[in-house]
Amino acid sequence: VSTYVQTHADNLNTMLQDPVFCTILHYISGVLMPAVVVGGCNPFVDSLVWKILKDLPFQTRFECYDSWKVSGSGSGSGAKPGSGSHACLADVYHEECKALHGAKQQFKRLTKDNVKLIGRQLAKYSHHCPLPVFTFMLAQLECYENLIPFVVEALKYSTELTRDVLAYCLVLSMQRDSKSTPKIKPGETHY
Repeated sequence: VSTYVQTHADNLNTMLQDPVFCTILHYISGVLMPAVVVGGCNPFVDSLVWKILKDLPFQTRFECYDSWKVSGSGSGSGAKPGSGSHACLADVYHEECKALHGAKQQFKRLTKDNVKLIGRQLAKYSHHCPLPVFTFMLAQLECYENLIPFVVEALKYSTELTRDVLAYCLVLSMQRDSKSTPKIKPGETHY
């Protein structure tokens, strides 16, 4: 994939219209990403997947994450096992539920004193299930802004892939918030 991207980097439209490349992207988002979830916490696998994805433009990577989320994994939106086209969807859903539950339990305990220990635990959950974990964390940070410095400190234990997924989750969060938040006029405070 990296060699293909480097040889066709000058023309992104040609690359995205190539059926071979589209098939590769389909397998990345439909097979490789769910395999990361089912494979458990393994930062080495994250680094291998990142080696494949890092040369792609961010729009293409975000489309892979979006199709990963829509396919029933990663969304945390209550997709039911068996509702997607992937045979391992029940396993993916189960792993995501376990990771989200564990991340919620660890996030409750996050303080200034234990940020290193809890940060490592949160990183373990985000290694193999970054979409639901980061969606939850961003929702909590919107409510409890005083936790932002601790979460930023905890993110130093994450991998490049999980930080890229975090960027994707941030974009989704800002997009969702821009649709639901009423516009504030200049000089007006809104509590």
